[in-house]
Amino acid sequence: MRPIELQMSGLQSYRELQTIDFNQLLGAGVFGIFGPTGSGKSSILDAITLSLYGKVERASGGTQAIMNHAEQTLFVSFTFELTNAAGTERYRVERQFKRGTEMSINGTIARLLHLQDKETIVLADKAGEVNQKVLHILGLSMQDFTRAVVLPQGKFAEFLTLTGKDRRQMLQRLFHLEQYGDQLSAKVSSKVKETDSLVKQLAAEQIGLGDASEQALLAANERLQEAEHEAVRSRLHLTEQEKCYEEHKQIYHWQQEQSVLESEAQKLQEQEPQIREKELLLGQAEKAEKVKPYLEQHKLAVKDVTGGQSKLESAKVDQQASEAAYQQATERYEQAQQELSLKEGPLLLRLDQLQQALVIQQELDQVDQQVNLAQQQENEVKTALAALQMDLKKSNETKQKAILKQTELKEQLKQVETNTATTQLLHKALQEKKAIEQLRLQKDDAQKSFEERGRSHAAIEQNQLQLAGKRKAMMDKLHGWLQRSSEVSSEGQQQNVLSHAFIPALQDELAQMKQRWKRQERHALAAILASELTDGEQCPVCGATEHPSKHIPSAELVNGEDVELQLQQGEVLLQRVKERLYTHEQRLIRMTAVMQQAVELASQPSRSPLADHEVGQVWKEAAAGLEQAVSPRLAELHEETGLSGLEHRWMEMEKEWGAIISLADEYEQSFQVLSKEYSALEQQTVQAAAQQQAAASLLTEAEARLKAAQTTMNEQLKQWQVRYAELSWEEIDQQLEQLLAKERLAEELRARIEKSVPFLDELAVKIDELQRAAAEQDRTALQLHERLKGLAQLAADKSRQLAQFA
Repeated sequence: MRPIELQMSGLQSYRELQTIDFNQLLGAGVFGIFGPTGSGKSSILDAITLSLYGKVERASGGTQAIMNHAEQTLFVSFTFELTNAAGTERYRVERQFKRGTEMSINGTIARLLHLQDKETIVLADKAGEVNQKVLHILGLSMQDFTRAVVLPQGKFAEFLTLTGKDRRQMLQRLFHLEQYGDQLSAKVSSKVKETDSLVKQLAAEQIGLGDASEQALLAANERLQEAEHEAVRSRLHLTEQEKCYEEHKQIYHWQQEQSVLESEAQKLQEQEPQIREKELLLGQAEKAEKVKPYLEQHKLAVKDVTGGQSKLESAKVDQQASEAAYQQATERYEQAQQELSLKEGPLLLRLDQLQQALVIQQELDQVDQQVNLAQQQENEVKTALAALQMDLKKSNETKQKAILKQTELKEQLKQVETNTATTQLLHKALQEKKAIEQLRLQKDDAQKSFEERGRSHAAIEQNQLQLAGKRKAMMDKLHGWLQRSSEVSSEGQQQNVLSHAFIPALQDELAQMKQRWKRQERHALAAILASELTDGEQCPVCGATEHPSKHIPSAELVNGEDVELQLQQGEVLLQRVKERLYTHEQRLIRMTAVMQQAVELASQPSRSPLADHEVGQVWKEAAAGLEQAVSPRLAELHEETGLSGLEHRWMEMEKEWGAIISLADEYEQSFQVLSKEYSALEQQTVQAAAQQQAAASLLTEAEARLKAAQTTMNEQLKQWQVRYAELSWEEIDQQLEQLLAKERLAEELRARIEKSVPFLDELAVKIDELQRAAAEQDRTALQLHERLKGLAQLAADKSRQLAQFA
């Protein structure tokens, strides 16, 4: 990844928008970021991390207390390039945050852009999508990025001590080696499982198949041939047995049938008398079956004759009754004809009279109906007239009352009307008073804020004092650790010096052993040669015929195989010493690196010069002690003789090395704990410093707001007292309220007077309408009364005509 441009504002100490052009810095290939503590060096790296992943490694929760306390928004923009086999691609990540609470922030804008030659493509515009895209593009999680690309303060040791799994995972993501790492492991594991399953399956099949050797196969073939011959013999025997079985089976069936037939024949002989008796009955039944239809027809005929006789007798009775009724009807008809001929004339006359009377009666009924209708209408008209007269009376009374009330309202209005200028003056004075009261509230709020900021600032200062105490205790622990680890390191250096001195001592001992072995071997050869010399014969070596030293003591002869075995053991020991010495030196180097980290921690700018002097003193004392302690032990090593003695000496040194390595591991672990505590303390210290700076700034701002609010309120109060000297500050509210009450009453009276005018007009119109309606109803009542008189005279005439026909 190649950085191109970084923009940031509102982040830590960067309030205004700052732009860093990396193109100029990358011209030389390498560049550095320098400055005093708190100048914002780490904030630049924080801005890169925040833009890419939306979080800052060293901030609590990823975003706590990273926004400048004087700002309400935070903005970061990072442009970078990635180069691969396909070419170079340029991207830009932009994020904006706003303040949530005093310490927390909320993301508002997150956007990932792909910058091309002619256009800009938005790849993601949501925080989650941007994080996923950045992870896909870079191939690094935030943990990988802060371990491999941007290492925060105090995190280098953590990077060096990553476990094998974490280191492998990070390197996979860094170099895109997943296909050779996890993916390959998964494939191999899957293949191993498949192969193992196949092997188990083949083993199971082999167990099922049994022994498959050539001897077993020949034996199986022989058994197969024997089994086939036996199968042929068995099949022939089976065929013969089946034929025999079928024959016996047929005989058995015949025997069974014979026994059944014999039993049935015996039963039939026993039942022969009963059968003969039933045969007789069967013949009689057949004869009776032939006679049965004739008997049934005879019964039906007798039944029909009996029914016909009963119907004939009832028909004769009905005929006699009908003839008697006909005779009586004929006699009554003749009598009625006689009476009709005597009474027909008078009845026709009476019928005509009754028809005339009926017409007159109908006309009389119509007249009565008209009379009733007219009376009903007359009553309705009288009732309506009375109601109209009552409404007219009430309307007149209401009109008089409304006029009197309107007059009273006008008198009250004259009494409560106020001066407009006075009202406006009071309104203006009260508004200015409320503005001054609002300023007083703002001043009180500023006072409360100032007090709260003061308490917060004091709490932060107290926290800083506590952190300072913790830091001093941490430095004391670190100094103690340095002293103890220096002692262990010094012992390791001594042991290393001794181990390095042990190698030449062992090599010298081996060389001396070889020389002694060669001397002894030559001496043995000389002894053998001397034992074979004869006086007077020439020596094969020097040619002399006299041999004064013919006999050599045999005590000096040695076994060559034992010496060679000792030399081999010595060489093995020498190789093991070199290997162990290399391993121990590497462990000492790691211990030295850890101690160097401890020295760097102890030599931070915040540490006092006295502490630095103490650290240097520890190292000087360790160096001086090394020279003093090694000298006598080297002398002891040089005094050691013999291979067995050296081997014993090395075993003691190995034990000492084991104790030193154990202590080194223990101190390294304790340093990791101290380092983590120190990092946490450093982070707390940085946060506390930022909080203290922010709290001091907020306290200053609160104090300035308080003074400004107090000054503004005092000036406004003085101007009010001068401008409205005739008014009372305490009573102006009551005065205005009284004045407003009068205005509200006057407005209400005007509204009531205005409402009364149309009411009186409507009432006058109503009274006129009622008077006209009453006059109309009076005329209608008079007309109905005259009509009733005419209808009564007509009804009397009709009644006299009707009486004549009675």
